[in-house]
Amino acid sequence: MDDWLSLSPRDLAALIDKITAKAGNNPASIGLTGDLVTQLQAVSIALVTRQNAVDTTGFAYRGAQKELGTQVKASKVLLRRARKKIEASDASEQDRIAAGVPSPNDTPMPLMAPTDLVVTPSGTVNKLKWKKNGNSSGVQYVIEVKIADGNWTLLDVITATKYEHTGRTAGQRVMYRIKARKGRVTSDYSNEAGVYLS
Repeated sequence: MDDWLSLSPRDLAALIDKITAKAGNNPASIGLTGDLVTQLQAVSIALVTRQNAVDTTGFAYRGAQKELGTQVKASKVLLRRARKKIEASDASEQDRIAAGVPSPNDTPMPLMAPTDLVVTPSGTVNKLKWKKNGNSSGVQYVIEVKIADGNWTLLDVITATKYEHTGRTAGQRVMYRIKARKGRVTSDYSNEAGVYLS
């Protein structure tokens, strides 16, 4: 399973850290080499550094965002190589789980649709909040928006259960819906909620 492919940069770094921690002073115990572990440690630090740069530059983040995208791609290449080596190794089931590599027998758990989506307008900001409805940690929430009579479009993907949508134009009807996502598994949509900005 490749659930990790959709992780955020910080979550990718956390998964890499889990693997390097399990490798410890004996990377061969889980099928890795010392060089690969060193590369993984470097890419984890770079991911967090680039994400921090994006977070602190606000809207003027094109360069930082591009660097982060490049780092995410590099980390996925290394992570894929490491996971294949761990899967092919003689590592115990316990060691695989500790390194964040699931058993081939793992089946994804179904996700529940978020509930009680509420939108509260405040000036040109729409404040959204919803309930996770029993979904576990590590679940992302896909927020979609429909403005006036337009189509549903992706607004953002976050892990929190609150969101502020800024910059809306007065006189527009704005609708929202949310679904939970973990890897390739998604839930049904929440209720739709909207406001008319006067």
